[in-house]
Amino acid sequence: MAVSSMDQDLEKMLVAMYHEQYLIVPKRYVNDSNYLVYSAKLNCSCGSKPVYLKLEEKTDAYTGRIVIGHGVTINGLPAANCLDAKPVVNIGPFGQCSLSSLGALCVKIRDLDASWTASDNNIKIGKEKGITKSSVLHCNPVSPDENIIGTGTIRAEDSGQMNLYQLIEDYRVDYNAMLQNSIVIHANSPSQIKDINNDVMAYIRLHREEFLYLYELYYPDRKMVYDEFSKMPDAGQYSDYAKTLRFMTYMLPKDEHIKKILGMMLPGWFSLKLDNIAPTDPDYNAFFDYSFLGTGKIVINNVEKAKDYVIPFKSFFHELGHAIDFFAGSGNKFLSTYFQYTSYEFVARTELTGSMLVLAYDSKGEQAKTIHEWAENDVRNELYEVGIDFLNDPANLQSFQITAQDKQDYLKIVIEDYFFNGTGADKYKAASKSKSSSLMMVAEIYAGIQVEMSSRLTDQDHISNLAKDIYGGITGDQVGKGHGHGYWFYEEDDLEVKLFIKKKGARKEQVSKEAFAGYFEYIVMNISAGIDPARSVLPQTIKALEKLMEAV
Repeated sequence: MAVSSMDQDLEKMLVAMYHEQYLIVPKRYVNDSNYLVYSAKLNCSCGSKPVYLKLEEKTDAYTGRIVIGHGVTINGLPAANCLDAKPVVNIGPFGQCSLSSLGALCVKIRDLDASWTASDNNIKIGKEKGITKSSVLHCNPVSPDENIIGTGTIRAEDSGQMNLYQLIEDYRVDYNAMLQNSIVIHANSPSQIKDINNDVMAYIRLHREEFLYLYELYYPDRKMVYDEFSKMPDAGQYSDYAKTLRFMTYMLPKDEHIKKILGMMLPGWFSLKLDNIAPTDPDYNAFFDYSFLGTGKIVINNVEKAKDYVIPFKSFFHELGHAIDFFAGSGNKFLSTYFQYTSYEFVARTELTGSMLVLAYDSKGEQAKTIHEWAENDVRNELYEVGIDFLNDPANLQSFQITAQDKQDYLKIVIEDYFFNGTGADKYKAASKSKSSSLMMVAEIYAGIQVEMSSRLTDQDHISNLAKDIYGGITGDQVGKGHGHGYWFYEEDDLEVKLFIKKKGARKEQVSKEAFAGYFEYIVMNISAGIDPARSVLPQTIKALEKLMEAV
């Protein structure tokens, strides 16, 4: 492990459970935080250091595999009973013994009782009574060469039930720290994307098997759930990728997000499919497939590409966002499509002050709007702000005779008839080639806004950010980039356009679903670079997404 807050001896002992391939067969579970388990921290009243409780290894007569303990587990660790009192086998030496005037070592002089104390209320662990934090074990050290007076008392400082949990938590902290450190280390590298990805994948390869084993010891119920969700890829040719997705899910920083994701994995209702189809296939992507029966499936058809993102397999968590959204909705509808957030709406407009344009806002009062509607409001307001700054700069439009009123009129045309029009990109191409002074001015204003918005929506650390996709969705990729114009608006080669059912440039998709899925992936993975650029340019949209996240 790269960095750990645990005692090294305890860490080695717990990790050894993986390397020795212990088989723990839980016959039943004990729901009591006081019962001692493998790794309980023990102190002796006369010792100079603590030790950790071990349990005896046995060989299963039927399978030939090593087993440990008595067939009862608590939070993934084998539970102990009163006869787990053997020196070395169960209890290591406590350093120097204070009962010896000559400072003898515990290992040379101790004489432990054969059994820990246990009350009549203690339940059976195997064939003997279990031991708790109130149990004690006495030591009567004896040696002809030492001056020894008195008895030592051994007690548990903790039950050990949280030790495996802490080890798992250390992994999670290490992963996040490693990711951020890698971004800093490779900040000036010409191959930054590949370098960061290599660091992340190297960490995953190094720790995946060990972490999965220990995590699923502690959370056997979660293993059962994920096994059902990932049944097909677990047994197929992409089992290695499936393990990585499992590892990354368990590694999410917040347990509430892990539990929510696992809570969707109902047998027969939600599953995973992995493939690596040809790049020419129309379905060469990742998507969430759902049916009218209310079932869903995450399909990743380009596992090699998904692996090579700056954040490997982040598309998996994007599709999980769609799944969360779908299962939270009603009537086979995504909750995001009809979810409304109530806030005060302000709509940007321009005013003239002499030869200058001034940004003003009209208050619409408190409004209940969908995520798409708040995104439209945010994008429009930002475009007006950028456009006013561009037109007030004397370095722009120098080759034209243009009045302040003209600037006001042209800005409205550029925003409303170009950026908010599904055929705006085509109109700009035509305007940029025109000899008409009016269209040439429109084209220059359009291009100026594009340049500034590109700067405001710049990716951090080569991580595609949410704002770009939402702006792309509202403007059809005239500003921002993401799913592409054809995802958001109808194009000439769409069947609906050919059959005259839809017009070219008519909206095909609203941004609500993609906005939430993008927000979800970055929130659960704790990737601030994916969301930070959106907070200033999509203020109300982000607030709406935060409320939707609470709702799901």
